[in-house]
Amino acid sequence: MIGTATFGDRIDVRDHFERSRTRLLRLLRGLTDDEWDLPTAAAPWTVRDIAAHLLGDDLNRLSRSRDEHSGEGPRPGESLPEFIHRINDEWVRATSRISPAVIVSLLETTTPEVLAFWASVELNFALFRPDLENPTEEDVRPVYRTLNALPVPYLDPDDISNAVLFLASDEGRFITGVALPVDAGYAVK
Repeated sequence: MIGTATFGDRIDVRDHFERSRTRLLRLLRGLTDDEWDLPTAAAPWTVRDIAAHLLGDDLNRLSRSRDEHSGEGPRPGESLPEFIHRINDEWVRATSRISPAVIVSLLETTTPEVLAFWASVELNFALFRPDLENPTEEDVRPVYRTLNALPVPYLDPDDISNAVLFLASDEGRFITGVALPVDAGYAVK
């Protein structure tokens, strides 16, 4: 069993991950060489950098969570956000030597392993319903709805994917330098 999420409330979206990842891989396979080099809302990262970052996240999740491999931690005096920024930047720079085709191939390899890992994780809903001995997801849905300004229990990964696709599209070409929270109003509640 894994513990309480450090960066917010844990919401189970595992059943949407395979569909979302399938759409992402289909999109990446269809990109031209020029499209891999397009800028993103995560400047200065390109589309290729974002895909490499997702690959790094897969490898890190499998190594740390599934295989219990502890890697490097923050340097003395380095805050957690500084550490995360540094290791993400180091990974993206290191993977700049990897072709888009290899990135996609590796994501196709890591995807089923990450899906299998997440399917094996037992989520603990007792955090949201301590009044029940063995709460289920259905038991905590009303609690989830109180977390967001919009009347939804949680986001579908497609909501986030659609925002990313919009920002990478021609329609989003003039949107730069702003945060686009896709959080059902969680941040404003």
